[in-house]
Amino acid sequence: MESIVHIPGEGYFRLFPFVKDSRTYDIAQTPQQAFEAAGQFGSFTRGAQRFSGSGSENNTSLIFITWSFRYAQFEEAVRSGDQSRIG
Repeated sequence: MESIVHIPGEGYFRLFPFVKDSRTYDIAQTPQQAFEAAGQFGSFTRGAQRFSGSGSENNTSLIFITWSFRYAQFEEAVRSGDQSRIG
């Protein structure tokens, strides 16, 4: 179960229990890892569709999971981002 912690002057943070022997990657090391990450992202966005915006969720969470909003951010980053990174 996650916890929400407030650090004065810093903001609110979500904390999750540590999972023994777990690993995280910032960049996929293999094509299989990239495939699995894409599959999990698909599962996340599919599951996020159940939020209607009329429950206990806050607006920030709803903006984060609104696919059209996120895609518009992506398109803007492609237009105005650092061309050496977009390549």
